[in-house]
Amino acid sequence: MPCDGKIHTIRLPANVEALRDWLWNDHLARAARNRRTKDDFREQAERTAWKIMLDWAQVQISLIKLRQAEALQVFLPYVWDGGQTYYQYLKVNKFKALLSAMPAPTSQPIRLIDINPGRIVQS
Repeated sequence: MPCDGKIHTIRLPANVEALRDWLWNDHLARAARNRRTKDDFREQAERTAWKIMLDWAQVQISLIKLRQAEALQVFLPYVWDGGQTYYQYLKVNKFKALLSAMPAPTSQPIRLIDINPGRIVQS
């Protein structure tokens, strides 16, 4: 992913094992007779997990193309340094780097923007 003249590698978080566990538990809850094993759901979990990632990435790329977001804005958590993603780095360090870089909160009221153009909702 090019950004500011540099190429960044991204690693998307398709968690096949977690999806296989979910498919298996869903099967157990619904099936009258359990004729399948957990391993029977491996291929389906791989296809589904990567299809979800493809759909998500296509939406993010559309946002970038339509200038609704910047590439680094949507892909920053997934920037890969060869050992871990930026999100994994933050998580391991208990988000200290993120929190120390944040400005102090202001006492200004939060402004929520409605989907109707220009309409501001005070909360």
